[in-house]
Amino acid sequence: MLTKKILLVEDESIEALDIKRTLESFGYEVPHISFSGEEAVDKALEIMPDLILMDIILKGESKGMNAASKIKELNIPIIYLTAHFEDSKIEKKKFTESYSYIIKPYDPNELKYAIELAIYKNQTEKELKQSEKRFRQILENSLDAAYRRNLDIDEYDYLSPVIEQVLGYSTEEFISLPSTKILELIHPHDRENVDNIFVNALSGKTKTYNIEYRFKQKDGQYKWVNDFGSIVQDEDSMFLIGSVHDINERKKGEEARKKGEERRKKGEKSLRESEEKYKTLFESDPDYTILVGLDGTILDFNAAAEQITGKHKEELVGKNYMELEIFPKEDIDLLEEKFSDLFKNEDVAHFECRILDRNGVIRWVETSLTIINKDNAPAYILVISSDITERKQAENKIIQSLQEKEVLIREIHHRVKNNMQIISSLLNLQMQHEDLDETVNVLKESQGRVKSMAMIHEKLYQSPNFTDINFKEYIDKLVFDIFYSYGIKIGTIKSVLDIEDINLNIETAIPLGLIVNEMVTNIVKYAFPKDKGTITINLKSLPDRMQLTIRDDGIGLPEYLDIENTETLGFQLVNSLVSQIDGKIELYRVNGTEFKITFKELKYKERL
Repeated sequence: MLTKKILLVEDESIEALDIKRTLESFGYEVPHISFSGEEAVDKALEIMPDLILMDIILKGESKGMNAASKIKELNIPIIYLTAHFEDSKIEKKKFTESYSYIIKPYDPNELKYAIELAIYKNQTEKELKQSEKRFRQILENSLDAAYRRNLDIDEYDYLSPVIEQVLGYSTEEFISLPSTKILELIHPHDRENVDNIFVNALSGKTKTYNIEYRFKQKDGQYKWVNDFGSIVQDEDSMFLIGSVHDINERKKGEEARKKGEERRKKGEKSLRESEEKYKTLFESDPDYTILVGLDGTILDFNAAAEQITGKHKEELVGKNYMELEIFPKEDIDLLEEKFSDLFKNEDVAHFECRILDRNGVIRWVETSLTIINKDNAPAYILVISSDITERKQAENKIIQSLQEKEVLIREIHHRVKNNMQIISSLLNLQMQHEDLDETVNVLKESQGRVKSMAMIHEKLYQSPNFTDINFKEYIDKLVFDIFYSYGIKIGTIKSVLDIEDINLNIETAIPLGLIVNEMVTNIVKYAFPKDKGTITINLKSLPDRMQLTIRDDGIGLPEYLDIENTETLGFQLVNSLVSQIDGKIELYRVNGTEFKITFKELKYKERL
């Protein structure tokens, strides 16, 4: 494994030498010490270190934070060293997106842990961005224009750029179109059918829709498209999710086949009237056409059939149809069954089967069997097979593409969960090397927060739709893990969970899970000095919001404590998370402590 390189930026030479030796004792390489911000920027470009350890206050034109702003685009993690714990500097540090800061005089173990965590976090973020990039490339390089439209606000919240290739409109142009305008762009002959299908889908009569219609392109020409998707209802909104596929060429082919079918019907009529007309139509038909006697003997063979089999008519006439040696063994039983049904005077619908062409390659055909009467009695069977190989290949590609997308989404949640588990394990290892209870508690609380988020991704990985989780199951496991982590024994502190069986999306589940984690952890640590009491958690749906209640019968919070203006990290996190889910928190001090939080489920926002 390559030694990690750290660029040290420190204008105090003695301090710099001490820090350099400390870093080298950890096994890191310190290839250079920069004494100014300007030099740090130049050396960062030259060395491309794995991490930059920088003093906030530097001499020269570029101070530490100014230099960090210039280095930001290099995607190198930065840890600040400072002896000035000032709010304004910390806020500026957030702006430059540093990974951590260390207060001087620093603790070597704290420095080592901060460096390891920053490097690991940076690598994890790079991997996640790459995974997201690959997923987006799959969508945007598909032949289909995928979309999701929020029916409640009549807007697209996702539309693949492929829409420009399919219909000529840019993504921005098409997104700006209201549904009424989109309906106007559908061909007048197709509009009523499209409207009826969507009405049925919206009313719940059908779960999915699969429509073919003509749509006016930006250049004014109509193009045939296939619109396949479904109506998806979540807690607050209804969505159209689907994809649009260009079937213009296929429709042209179908139109040609339709005309061919019309020619065949005329040919069947002409067959009874004139052998000359029959032969002309029979030979010119682009489909593979064979005339068979009732005993299965081949009577005639058109040019298209000769071309595909590579055999001359003279070789085949007089042989049994089943002895053509162009059918895979698996399809012979199907053909025998269809002929048998035809002889029983049963209607035989068009069916799909396979044949081997002249090169031994399997091709898919759609076959029809028609009885031709002579003197009012069955005399012949007309076998017509249309080549549908390209259509079958296109269908298989669509199925494969959907399967690949599902595997990719599942893999992303699996990796995120595993990465968070690694962070939790690192925190656990660090706890084993700490002697101070305060430090251990801080690490344990951090571990609990990481676990609460990891469990969300674990549930999403196990979810069939990858968008939401069963929050009741999640809370059950979260509370159990907190009790286990703090060694709560059976018969001491007990939990009463009254959670509705509802699903929440990831946008809401993560902050709400963190809120529950903070509240329950705080109760376990401080509410029951005699290790005896009850924690009650209730989650229920209201007409337009949801309500979470967390109550304990412990010693209660001090009267002077204002939860909205407190310096404790736990309550600061809770207030921030409640605001994130557009919620409101209320505190009641009766027979213990009760927190009541009302909130709305958040809607998905696309990440850039």
